[in-house]
Amino acid sequence: TNTTACPPLITGLRRADFGGQIIVNNTCAAMKSNFMPIGATANGVQVLTVTDDPANPVTAEDPEMLQYRETLGKFAPQADVDSSYTAGGYQIGKLMLDVLEQAAGLDGGLNRVNVMNAAWTIDTEIPIGPDGAKTSLDWVNDPNWRDEVQLMEYQHGEGLKSVVDVISIN
Repeated sequence: TNTTACPPLITGLRRADFGGQIIVNNTCAAMKSNFMPIGATANGVQVLTVTDDPANPVTAEDPEMLQYRETLGKFAPQADVDSSYTAGGYQIGKLMLDVLEQAAGLDGGLNRVNVMNAAWTIDTEIPIGPDGAKTSLDWVNDPNWRDEVQLMEYQHGEGLKSVVDVISIN
């Protein structure tokens, strides 16, 4: 599903008295646009996440989240720092920066071939994600840009809390 379908999906299941566990994928992970608008109706919904949500009070004082807010305040003061979409862009920006730095260090410097080679073999840590999460790509055996995910559960007024330890999807 995409993000616009998430709140109606959850509220529809609740109105239909669906008795099972509701688990949604990462496209529904944004608290600000998917959970907060429907309040307690979203209580107990679980979501697979790859990005810590800046609107989540649980991670508000996390050093990586504080660095994220500081960086955006300096370089993009107009950005919505409470948006998980902004946080996802921050993560992709970090991944791209690491790719460019790795490419620049290869023989021949920063050129298209080296950027492609670096992108195909990057091994780096991406901020504001599940604890210990890394990104490593080889595109032959591992096409996922994120190798670890976190299953979280929503409680209105409390945010998203971890249900289990970080899960490797590799």
